[in-house]
Amino acid sequence: MKTTTVTRKQLHDLVWSEPMRRLAMRYGISDVGLAKICRKHNIPRPPRGYWAQKEFGKAPLQVTLPNPSDDCKIVLRDPEECRISSPILREVVEQKKAEEEKQQAKIEVAESLRGSHSLVSQANQELQVAETDENHLVIPPKGTPLDIRTSKAALRRALLIMDALLKALEQRGYEVASGPVVQILDVRVHFSIIEALDTQREQPKDHDLDGHYEFGHSRFNTKRVPSGRLTLHITDADAYWANGCRKSWRDSEKQRIEDRLNKFVAGLVSFAARKKEHDAEEQRRAERERQEQLRREEEAQRRAEKRKLIQAEQQRVDSLVQQAKSWRASQNLRGYIEARKQANLSAHGEIEPEGDFARWLTWATQQADRLDPLTESPPSILDEPMPEEPKPRGWWER
Repeated sequence: MKTTTVTRKQLHDLVWSEPMRRLAMRYGISDVGLAKICRKHNIPRPPRGYWAQKEFGKAPLQVTLPNPSDDCKIVLRDPEECRISSPILREVVEQKKAEEEKQQAKIEVAESLRGSHSLVSQANQELQVAETDENHLVIPPKGTPLDIRTSKAALRRALLIMDALLKALEQRGYEVASGPVVQILDVRVHFSIIEALDTQREQPKDHDLDGHYEFGHSRFNTKRVPSGRLTLHITDADAYWANGCRKSWRDSEKQRIEDRLNKFVAGLVSFAARKKEHDAEEQRRAERERQEQLRREEEAQRRAEKRKLIQAEQQRVDSLVQQAKSWRASQNLRGYIEARKQANLSAHGEIEPEGDFARWLTWATQQADRLDPLTESPPSILDEPMPEEPKPRGWWER
């Protein structure tokens, strides 16, 4: 695994330049792990709520580095290293990086916007007349082809950098489109240029004792102002799966981003390779989930069909048992009828055809036939539905 080394002072500056979570993701470690490194080297970190307050220009002042003479070196993971599993893609990335390091491939930024890229010309027209926010950064109108968020003072420089980048990407055979978006290794990557903000302190004016009193917790007021420092940013690299991929190239005291455009192009290729792998992983995962869903549905259908077969068979068995019970009941009933008949003959010698007992014999025999599944069942009033009682009428229906 590649590593990068920073000094204690550099890590202190990094910790106060962006939230710990984002910084940790750039180096492929957790924010807890980065916090432990800071504690180990006595590097103060922004307090809770610092970045939210900073967004509104109310952040507390940065804590200075204790014992600055102790500027030891700290080894961290290389922020440019993307986790690329495919040997083929790794080879492509290494080849592209090597090509970008050649002197003849150096990307030069023009001094004028004459003959600039069509997307740059269109963005220039829209951004020059665009409004600015409370921090004096341009608010890109909806549909602006380039994602540039700088002050009006830094706008021309950002457009020149974007012009050099777009032309260089097209020269390398990559397709660029509004966004800006570049298509590398069959995946689309978004990027932008952003100007950093500085916190500036202002001495408050003396209060007018006769006028409105405004409470202040500090002798100084602060405001956010454009710094002139630009950052090239891979927007898609903010995704969780891009952990370890470098996503930002900033102006520094030693080098401006105009001199790091080749490294940015190499970073775009590295990120595109990681994104290509991630997209393939997502497709495989989606296919596995689809196959698993099909398997569950087929299994559920098999269980439902089996339940239907079991229920049908159980109904047949229950019907058979019920028929046997009915047959046995009919036989018992016929035996009882015969016993009653013999008892009546013994007592009276004969059965009167029109007598009550004769009518009972006929009725009882019909009931035995109704129970016997082997005999045609005679009609009975029991086969007719029970009449329902009329519903009581309400007082309004009377």
